[in-house]
Amino acid sequence: ELALPKNPDYSVSNPLINISPEFPIVGSPVQVKIYVKNFGILSQSDSLTIDLSVMSKNVKTLVTSKKIKSFALTDSLTFEWTPTNEGENSLVINVNENRAAVEDDFSDNETTKSVYVYKTSEPNILIPQNGYTSNSKSMEFLLVDIGEYIGKKLTYQIQIDTALTFEKPVMDIKNISSINGIVKWKTTLQDSGKYFWRTRSWEGVDSSNWTSAATFEIGSDTANTVSFSAQQLKLFELENLKYSDLLNSLTLDDSFLPAKPMNSRFLERFSLALPSGLSGLSAITTDGTYLYIGSMLYYNGQSSKIYKIGTGYNGTQKGQSYGEVVSNVFPIFHTIFYHDDKIYIPTGNSKYLWWIEPGTGDVDSVFVSGGLLNDNAKEEFGGIFLCSDGKLVYNLAILDSTGAHKYRLRILDPKNNWAKVGEDRELSGTSYNYFSSFFVIDNYLYAFEYGDANYMRRFDLTTNRFEEEWLTYTPYQGYFAWTY
Repeated sequence: ELALPKNPDYSVSNPLINISPEFPIVGSPVQVKIYVKNFGILSQSDSLTIDLSVMSKNVKTLVTSKKIKSFALTDSLTFEWTPTNEGENSLVINVNENRAAVEDDFSDNETTKSVYVYKTSEPNILIPQNGYTSNSKSMEFLLVDIGEYIGKKLTYQIQIDTALTFEKPVMDIKNISSINGIVKWKTTLQDSGKYFWRTRSWEGVDSSNWTSAATFEIGSDTANTVSFSAQQLKLFELENLKYSDLLNSLTLDDSFLPAKPMNSRFLERFSLALPSGLSGLSAITTDGTYLYIGSMLYYNGQSSKIYKIGTGYNGTQKGQSYGEVVSNVFPIFHTIFYHDDKIYIPTGNSKYLWWIEPGTGDVDSVFVSGGLLNDNAKEEFGGIFLCSDGKLVYNLAILDSTGAHKYRLRILDPKNNWAKVGEDRELSGTSYNYFSSFFVIDNYLYAFEYGDANYMRRFDLTTNRFEEEWLTYTPYQGYFAWTY
C-alpha cells in the first residue's frame, strides 16, 4: 500500500514571500505576497486562516488575517502592510495557527522574512554609532541614500560642533553626494575631545528634518567603544532626569515635561452619537465641556452647521449629541477654534473670522487687523489653519510663499485688535505632506499628519526649532484632528 497523505499539509517558507516595493519606506504601503503550499490532499470543507504580523523593536503586532478555502498544491494571497518603524522589521506569517483545519504536520506553518524599512523624513545613518570613541582624529560617516531607491536626487549636509546648539558649528559641509546608494564622507578634526553632529538631506531648496543630534569622541585613550559622559548625557530621553551643568551628571527631574501624546499616555476613547448633518472629515475644538464639530468644506463639499457633543465633564453625557450650536451654516476652511467664550470659524477670508458665542447664540464676524495666512503663506482666499492657547491665536501655513514645504507661523493678539505679535516665523525643518492640524501648549507647537502613520512633531517657539517627532499611537488609528 502506498503511503499517501490522508489530510492536507500546508506549508510556508521564506522564499515564498515577496514584497513590493523592495525598499519599504515608513508610512508608505507595502504589498506582501505570500505563496502557501499544500503537500497533502484537498479538503473541500477546510477554511484556512493566514496571519501576517510584524516584529519590530521586540514587539509583535498583528497586521491582518485572511481566510481562504483549501487548495491543491499552491495558492497565493496579498496583504497590505504600512510600516511604522524604521530599521529592521520581521514579517511573521502563520498558516492555520488556530488549527481549525486538520493537518498531518504543523511544523512548517510559520516563517519570517527580515525587511529593512527606511525613512524619508530624515537621513538614515549607518556609522558612526552614537557615542563612538576613537583614538584617531579622523572620523568616517556613512549614510544610506534613500533617494537611490525612490527616484530622487538628494544631497546631504553634515554639521559638527562642540555644543548641542549648533549655532556656530566647527564644520558645516553641504552638497555631499552619494555613490551607488551610499553617502561616504571622512574628516579630520584638529582638537581631541567630544563632538556632536547631525545631518539632513536636500532636494533642491527643500530640506528634510535634521537627524537627532548624535555624539562621538576622538583622541580618546580607548578606541572602538561606545561611551557617554558629561554633556553627551543630554542626548538621552530624560523623562525623569535632567542634566546638571554644575555636576556634569544626571539628577532627578521634578519639573513638568512638554506634552507628548503617545500610547503610554493614552487615557480613553468613547463613541460619539454623530448628528446626521455631519459628513466627511471634520474640524473640532472644545471648551472643556463640549466638543464642537463641523464638517470641512474641502471634504464635505458644502457648508456645515457646528454641533456640540458632551465630553462627560460639567454635567454632560460623554459622547451624546446636544444638537447644533446655532442654525447658521459656515464654509469651514479648514479649522475651528475656541477662544475667550467664542468659537471662531475661518471661511477663507484673509481679513475676517466668523464667531459664535455658544452661551448666547450670538453670531458675528471680527476684523483681523494682522491678516490671516492661508496654507500657502499668502494673505489671500484659501484654507486657514488656526488654534488658540487661551491667550494668543496661532496661524500656521504649511508652505512658504515659494511653495517649499516650510512651516510659517503668524501669531495674533485678539486683545489688541487682532494685531500681529512680532514678525512671521519660519520653523525649522520641513512641513508634513499630509498635515491636518496643530495645537500650541506652553510655547510649544505640535504639528500632526494623518496620511502616513499619524506622526507628530514638536517645535520650541522660543527658538522656532524642531525638537522631536514620534508616533502618536501604534498600531495606526487614522487620527485626523486634534484639539486642546
